[in-house]
Amino acid sequence: MIQHRFAMITPLPPQKTGIGDYAAGLLRGLQDFGDEIVVFTQNRFDKTWDRSAELTFTLDEFEPAGWKPEQVIYQIGNNREYHDEITLHFLKHGGVAHLHDYSLHHYRAFQVCKSLHSRKVSKKNGGGNPAAVSRSHTV
Repeated sequence: MIQHRFAMITPLPPQKTGIGDYAAGLLRGLQDFGDEIVVFTQNRFDKTWDRSAELTFTLDEFEPAGWKPEQVIYQIGNNREYHDEITLHFLKHGGVAHLHDYSLHHYRAFQVCKSLHSRKVSKKNGGGNPAAVSRSHTV
């Protein structure tokens, strides 16, 4: 009997991140209590792992309207390689964010620098509207 139904958006092994290892252990524990956890991970990573391959999907497959999780839980850290899509997804859909790092300011600084670089490249190439480029890269 399912006790609770959650969606968790997180990196998972074999992704080389401690948060993925933490999330895998947390998922096992919640499943042992009888909770159903549907897992979503970033689109560019392999979506299979040892225990829940049938309930693990990419973020492109996230559609909460088809099923009703009690809560969507995001595991967020400061490494953009493993958390950029997850962070943007959280900002769009909301939920509970488990922040694993005391400071995330340098993660945000990267996003701002990326936006500024895009505007500079756009102006240099003489094309596009720099304001539109800035908006498209702002979180």
